[in-house]
Amino acid sequence: MNSRLKKIIVIAEYSDDRPAQVTLELITCAREIRKIANADIQAVVMGVRPESAAQILSLTGTDVVSIEIDVEKEQYPLFQRRILESAMEELKPDIIIAAHTSMGMDFLPGLAVSMGASCITGVKKITVESGQFVFVRSVWNGKFDAMIRSEKAVTAVSVPPGSFKPADGRAAKKGTVSLWKNSDIAEDRRIRIESVEKKGASSDSSLDDADVIVSAGRGIGKEENLEVLREFAGLLRKSAVAGSRPLIDCGWLPYRRQVGVTGKTVSPKIYIACGVSGSSQHIAGMAGSETIIAVNTDPGAAIFNISDFCVIEDVVPFMEALVKLISTSESQGC
Repeated sequence: MNSRLKKIIVIAEYSDDRPAQVTLELITCAREIRKIANADIQAVVMGVRPESAAQILSLTGTDVVSIEIDVEKEQYPLFQRRILESAMEELKPDIIIAAHTSMGMDFLPGLAVSMGASCITGVKKITVESGQFVFVRSVWNGKFDAMIRSEKAVTAVSVPPGSFKPADGRAAKKGTVSLWKNSDIAEDRRIRIESVEKKGASSDSSLDDADVIVSAGRGIGKEENLEVLREFAGLLRKSAVAGSRPLIDCGWLPYRRQVGVTGKTVSPKIYIACGVSGSSQHIAGMAGSETIIAVNTDPGAAIFNISDFCVIEDVVPFMEALVKLISTSESQGC
């Protein structure tokens, strides 16, 4: 795909009548492409009563297409994809950007196939080489970056949460909002959503509020070693303990403590990764942290690639020594 584009389409996600954080990040991604290609940007908000989310998104200065669907038809994912296929025929995008989330990955590959487009997932950066766009994504558990070029006229990409800073919610000029309806498309009943359960719903919002997050990965060895991380976090103000997905899958921490694509996206002042290898899924959830400190025995761990401070040590003895040092300093009034 060459760098001469006409239109970039962002597929928005929203909840509680507001655009999701990742949608604002996708707007920033589209703007980065526009700096190179000077293409138009348009967002698509699709769902039941999408008008409020569309209006809020337009405040970023982005033109928005709001596609309303019936409550009954919302239960059929293939029907939603058909709506997007119909919309893309009219909008004629060169690049389609969606979030690398369960929603985005539910429709994007199929949409790309139906359009004869390239589909590149997990894109964290976009550059240009020799007049062609190069899409960068992590491979081999984040240890390497793959540089991918599209050979199709249309390219669909998914972007992990946290890859770009969210766009400012207020622009000097509001974008336009176009209201569409697709009642003439029959629902596809091969797949039906029976129910949607929001996991991890809890009044505990410590990860959202914390200035310091101490995050555990498989490198801590066993569940009992979480105690030293809790002890360390207890010595700091506005701190919380989190974990990567393997620990949550083992039941060592509750789901609400998971950081990553399938958990929470966080951006504390300090993020301390303890025994975290640095998979792309985990990095997507914490890359926006102001300062990242990583402790790992593997000098080649992918987490070190994005860390401000790298400590090559065994996590548990290191954290125990750090707890002792802080506790001794406090007892001496330092």
